[in-house]
Amino acid sequence: MGTLQIAGRPPSINIAAGGLTARGCVARLARLDPPARAAAVVLFLGTNDIKRRYHPEWTTTGHRFEADVRRILVTLQEWAEHVFVAAIPPLGPSATDRDPAAIATFSDRLARICAEGDYIFFDPFAAIRSPGGCLATSGLFADGIHLADYPALAADVAQFVGLVLDSKRRPNGRQPVGTPNVEELYYDLGNHTLPPAAVGPGMHAYATR
Repeated sequence: MGTLQIAGRPPSINIAAGGLTARGCVARLARLDPPARAAAVVLFLGTNDIKRRYHPEWTTTGHRFEADVRRILVTLQEWAEHVFVAAIPPLGPSATDRDPAAIATFSDRLARICAEGDYIFFDPFAAIRSPGGCLATSGLFADGIHLADYPALAADVAQFVGLVLDSKRRPNGRQPVGTPNVEELYYDLGNHTLPPAAVGPGMHAYATR
């Protein structure tokens, strides 16, 4: 998503590859060897795991997804001081090869895994979700999968990540005047509602630590 500077740190590096499932991500990470530990890493995954041909409604599919995610997070925790995990983005009506009902289920799986460890789960797509959370109200290309404005997403994510990193390095966790309180942004996904706190333009964050 570009080479942004987050909280005054060096630019970010995008190591994504199109079409990867969680299992594919495990294999890709195994081939990489970062030369230095990062301040933070942000993980986006799940859209390809809910393809209908993978039967995301099956219990075995969900368990396999969770096992792969745990392997990914163990690796990423070795690579970075803080690991952020994004909720699965909503879909458009033209994405018929994917199961929109699985978005909430698989995002819940991500949230629970993050709650088990020292990971930060958040939703940078809340502003474009329909009330049910599975379909997008706007902001997608005609394919119903890819965002129309990735730079805007990157800017929102950078703001949220920077806010969290700043709060962790600031003595006594004190916030500058006029900035949101990061502790209020952590959220229990089990309630299935979104909090009012906004992080940047149009972006709401709910997270578990």
